[in-house]
Amino acid sequence: MWDEVEELSQAASDKKPAPAEMDPVPISEKDMNFIKETQAALAAAKKGAESVDVDTLRSLESAAASAKKVTVSNARLDSLTKALDQALEAAKACTGDDCAIEWETVEEISQAKSRAQNAD
Repeated sequence: MWDEVEELSQAASDKKPAPAEMDPVPISEKDMNFIKETQAALAAAKKGAESVDVDTLRSLESAAASAKKVTVSNARLDSLTKALDQALEAAKACTGDDCAIEWETVEEISQAKSRAQNAD
């Protein structure tokens, strides 16, 4: 049993630190204004929700159309791409028992990048 404890202790001490969290990319003033306009359109649509008429439907259509115009900044995608490349490099270089952790990191960053790309 002590051999297992020693092996686990050694594995824990050899473990690489987790990659640093990525700082969120600040929202530009243009995007913030766009978000506020969309919120106002949704609020106007909600106000008329008790009685649905043509104007309410148009407000909903306008809000839905503007929501489709959201784009992900290139800085965020570039940051995720760089982090993914670094994680792939670390995972490919891994030769110990902790390689599963490295590949999980690759998978998580890859999923984040995919979500960001599909947000368009």
